[in-house]
Amino acid sequence: AAPRLNSRRTPLPSGPGSAFLSAMQPVLDYLAANEARFLSELCDYLRFPSASAQPQHKPDLEKCAQWIAAHCRGIGLEVEVCPTAGNPIVLARTPRKAGTRKPHYVVYGHYDVQPPEPLELWKSPPFEPRIDGCNLFARGSCDNKGQHFAHLKAVEAYLKTGTELPCDLTFLIEGEEEIGCENLAPFLRARKADLRCEAFVISDNGLPSKKHPALT
Repeated sequence: AAPRLNSRRTPLPSGPGSAFLSAMQPVLDYLAANEARFLSELCDYLRFPSASAQPQHKPDLEKCAQWIAAHCRGIGLEVEVCPTAGNPIVLARTPRKAGTRKPHYVVYGHYDVQPPEPLELWKSPPFEPRIDGCNLFARGSCDNKGQHFAHLKAVEAYLKTGTELPCDLTFLIEGEEEIGCENLAPFLRARKADLRCEAFVISDNGLPSKKHPALT
């Protein structure tokens, strides 16, 4: 079962910038109110045995790509599932308003995972998510399904509360990171006009420590 949530509304500080913070309150409230659902949805995502290095899981990779694409559509993103010579790449864009120009960022993620073997070293089945306190154990939970799913939930909170995003975002979620991204470079070259941006945001990296996050 999911851990109990703290449903108390956190008051925002007053002073300089308080108008901006006040505008963020619906987003923060939405995140708090839907945390249990987010966790349940993440567990559904983690149940796909999307191990790209194992040919027998090719159908699971296709199903996983279609699942995250459908999930992005439900959030309110404009979605394209792009076939490659290998596994599909999912592009999911925040809606653009005609006549407006905002900075554009691409958020990278991958839905494929490492093979879970040796299975005897797991305390619970790798594709049956297990919650223990504040920890979620499953293959892919931190490499990299959990990270880009958190980004998606942040965007969902903006869109579902009608809060304007300060930038345009494109999520690029691929299925071959664990086997060398063979088809990613050709895809980026073919779609460079669509993906022109100020920066790529990648949350699939190491951190120096819990107190010192790295911006990559």
